[in-house]
Amino acid sequence: MSLSSLTSICLCILIILGIFLFFYSIVGFAKRNSPASLKIPFIKTEVQGPAWLISIIVAALLVGLPILLSAFQKPNNVTIPPPSVQQVQKIEEPNYKSFRFMRDISILDLRAIEAAPWYNSLPGWKWIEKKPRIKPGILKNYMIVRKVDTADFIHLNYATSGKLDIRCPTHKASFRRSDRINGAKEIETWEVTADVSAVPVGQEFEIMVEATYWNAFAGSDGDDYTTYGHDQHDEENISVIILFPEEKPFKTVTMTDYASEASNGTQVTGSTLNWWGPGNQTFYWSTVARQPDHFYKAAWSW
Repeated sequence: MSLSSLTSICLCILIILGIFLFFYSIVGFAKRNSPASLKIPFIKTEVQGPAWLISIIVAALLVGLPILLSAFQKPNNVTIPPPSVQQVQKIEEPNYKSFRFMRDISILDLRAIEAAPWYNSLPGWKWIEKKPRIKPGILKNYMIVRKVDTADFIHLNYATSGKLDIRCPTHKASFRRSDRINGAKEIETWEVTADVSAVPVGQEFEIMVEATYWNAFAGSDGDDYTTYGHDQHDEENISVIILFPEEKPFKTVTMTDYASEASNGTQVTGSTLNWWGPGNQTFYWSTVARQPDHFYKAAWSW
């Protein structure tokens, strides 16, 4: 039995014990008024009162402790979702005829990929919560874009088989979300609509989207991340940076290139750069995309 499973079982026992003590305090001590006291050493406080009331306080502590622990287990760098997201049936592919993408940088931070509340390792929990917000992978997507025609908004889409939280810290933006079935997987898609009305035609601007991919990079043997070159004939510089957990470095990383309508990829050709940091905890790859609407997949094992 793993340490996380053992911890989950112990905390679950605390909750059950607390619930039992709560009801026993009401039923068993209802007719008793014998005095009791409870010393709380951490804050140097002593609570005095009827025995049944002291028992209820202890029960509340037993139930509340695991709940507080799960709250402290949440990573502090996950994406704060926008205050409002419109749920829609379908999100169309964006049209970029008014824009040219000059540079696209994806920084995927997997260092909190093992983060999950204690109760997630309980047997059968995955049947209760099928798409939990656990194991966060944080993506920061930086883009340099040239506006080549009149347009007030730019639309950017992101999708995953897990769950997503997205924000756009560089622009005023609205958000839409949809769910669809792709084969055996349920895909969640978000659309970011950013206001670029103040950008003159012919000028370049920077835009950033931050996304937390929940439970999307949880493969036991490895996983993958895909970015793409936009549907344009101008060259686009595309870079991918992946930060791996200290306790889970990558063993191998393979980059493949495939057209949007293709099912199989081939090794990326042309001018590319790649390197990895000490201990295989950082991977960097970059290319100049010259073929429109091509996808680039980084697949790793760990």
